[in-house]
Amino acid sequence: MKYDMSRARATSGRILGEDGEVYNLVDLLKNVGGGGMDPEEYYTKDGVDDLLNKKANASALKEKVDKAALEALEKRIKALEDAAAEDDV
Repeated sequence: MKYDMSRARATSGRILGEDGEVYNLVDLLKNVGGGGMDPEEYYTKDGVDDLLNKKANASALKEKVDKAALEALEKRIKALEDAAAEDDV
């Protein structure tokens, strides 16, 4: 059934086509996207969780490495200060 655009009322999920016919938005969008994409390429919750855990572990490891490097540097500075103090005596 064709509608007169001037008499058409707004209805959720309905679209008035150029041909004057009313179409359901969900029906129009059913086959949009994913064209030819392998379903294995989609992310799953487990896959995303694994990626996030790897990032969190890498961040924690970086903090440990930074802390270890800082402690090593502090020890070297302390040793230099002690050596300088002995030279002043």
